[in-house]
Amino acid sequence: MNTKAKRRIIIFSILTAFMLAFIWGNSVLDRGSSGHLSTYITEIIKKLFDSKDKLDFDTVHAFVRKTAHFLEFFTLGLMFSLLKNNIEDAAGKSFAFLPPFAALFSAVTDEYIQYFTGRGSAVSDIVLDFAGSLAAILLVFAFSPKKDKNKR
Repeated sequence: MNTKAKRRIIIFSILTAFMLAFIWGNSVLDRGSSGHLSTYITEIIKKLFDSKDKLDFDTVHAFVRKTAHFLEFFTLGLMFSLLKNNIEDAAGKSFAFLPPFAALFSAVTDEYIQYFTGRGSAVSDIVLDFAGSLAAILLVFAFSPKKDKNKR
């Protein structure tokens, strides 16, 4: 493995670890802290996009929370996929199942952490998180250059 490949793997490993730390760091927040943060973001979004106050705050708040789940895990799925691609380039082997399994494990762990914070956990959040990751994984797969197996 050349130095450039090692450097890319290290960079994507660090970015992936930071994303996991961000996600799981949000999961350790108690119900009040998490609610305060999402309420603050919802207020900003309502001011930007609903100046006439026609949208119900609770509906927008729920949308913000679910969108945050999806986008956090979309980014994580992107990181897992890019890391996998670089590992495959360096190793010459396929690790196709690494991103979806790592994403599902991360989503389950996220909800497990939330169980102990008093916020509770929900299978529907695991599904939403995994869907976000899977969307990114499929997007990276669709746009990754196809390699000739005979050249490996």
